[in-house]
Amino acid sequence: MTEQGTPGGFGEVRSLSRETTVYRSRPMRMRLLASTLVALGGLSAADATPPRSAESAPGPRFGVGQQRSVVIRGMLGFDVLSQGQYLSGNGNASDHRGYGNIRAELGAKVRLDEQVAVVITLAYEAEAGDNTGNDPYAPSSTGFTVVDDAYAELNDVLGFETIGMKIGRQPVAWNLRPGHGSFLYDSAANHPKVTSWDGGRATWNVAEGVEVNPFAFSVPGASTLFGGELNWKPAKSGDSRTFLTAMATWEVNAPDLRVNPVGVGGPSGTESGEGRATFTPGRTGDRLATYYAGADFYLGNVELFAEGAMQNGNQYDGVEYAGYGMSGGLDWHLFPSQAFVVGLQVDHLSGDEDATDNVNRGFVNTWEGVSDTYIVESEQYGELSRYLQGNLQAAKLRAGVAFDSRNKVRLDAMFAYYRTAKPVSRTPGGPDARSFGQEGDLTLTWKYTYDATIRLFAAGFLPSGGFQNVAPNPDSGKDVIYLLGGNLTVLF
Repeated sequence: MTEQGTPGGFGEVRSLSRETTVYRSRPMRMRLLASTLVALGGLSAADATPPRSAESAPGPRFGVGQQRSVVIRGMLGFDVLSQGQYLSGNGNASDHRGYGNIRAELGAKVRLDEQVAVVITLAYEAEAGDNTGNDPYAPSSTGFTVVDDAYAELNDVLGFETIGMKIGRQPVAWNLRPGHGSFLYDSAANHPKVTSWDGGRATWNVAEGVEVNPFAFSVPGASTLFGGELNWKPAKSGDSRTFLTAMATWEVNAPDLRVNPVGVGGPSGTESGEGRATFTPGRTGDRLATYYAGADFYLGNVELFAEGAMQNGNQYDGVEYAGYGMSGGLDWHLFPSQAFVVGLQVDHLSGDEDATDNVNRGFVNTWEGVSDTYIVESEQYGELSRYLQGNLQAAKLRAGVAFDSRNKVRLDAMFAYYRTAKPVSRTPGGPDARSFGQEGDLTLTWKYTYDATIRLFAAGFLPSGGFQNVAPNPDSGKDVIYLLGGNLTVLF
């Protein structure tokens, strides 16, 4: 997985990825100042500094006599959004929504010595503006401050320079490629206010280019995630490079994902139609095992990528997990500066056709962070795919061009066609459908400065029968669902 935009390494894709040192202790200068003040008071430095044990001496605590650094980092983000027909695809349903959103993060990384560092980040998120719709998935209008990060970094564990650990509340994301969402796990999935998970992970550099990462996290919904990751990043060869990764995870008390999140097509606990799911509030699965592999190849100006996962385990009452998912494609950078890029991608997530048998074939990806499109997939701006559990196929075509050699102003376009892997129907025995719809997105990005980025974006989704059969509004239609928005993000 990737870390801060670099292929390879355990992913940590977060806004607070840049650091600026604002204070560093100067031991020689502080000792000289203390001696001078003591001399002016008629005492010697030895008289003013009585012997203390290592545990009670204030020097290490306040940075005297050691190289301690404090790094301040933060983020400020503003969104102005207008959404239409998100619940229905029906222009007469009055489910338009216009609102603004603000998120601010401020934190510090304190490096105590070469072996220990502590990171603490506070975050605030709130909604502002008009809220005339009834979207149950829209962000809450109440804002409050949360502890977003609180973890310790330990280096040279057990005296081995090749072993490190992170323990506490920390951001995690397994990304195969820089700038693209996680196929399986991302602590910022579903746009929560707290974008980190509590737990720990270790990193062991077994050999040059080979890394092993065991981990354990408590994830939302009272689930516990255990697992391990193996990364192999061979040395570069000219313009080509390779990155291979594999991971196995075990989730205990996994969410009961034979659940329709909006309960369409039948009351709670009843069969809701062929291709639909049984809605069972408050129930969790027993254990879910997931086996993942991914590969990313750069061959000159062409990037080839593929990733996939298979699942098994016991859900409840003898029902077994048996889902799978995969994604792959290529990006072609037509010029060495990568000013113009075209790409093609295909996704497939298995679906569960019969909610009454003993096998759940729907792919379980509750914590995925894929956001290739704004309306169907974006964790922050839409994610209509939440109306399904797995059960989605997609063909995506993207293109982007920069208007200057430094890539400061850029226009990107995306087109995606979606269909369900298994037919879906709204009522038992009712008409079913597989075509979910098609989406087109445009994004204009302006890197105003190195720290500030402005984005203007527009998206439209033309729904089909598959969306009508799973939409929350029973009067769903095929009118265009749209999103208009602007974003300002400042990192420091």
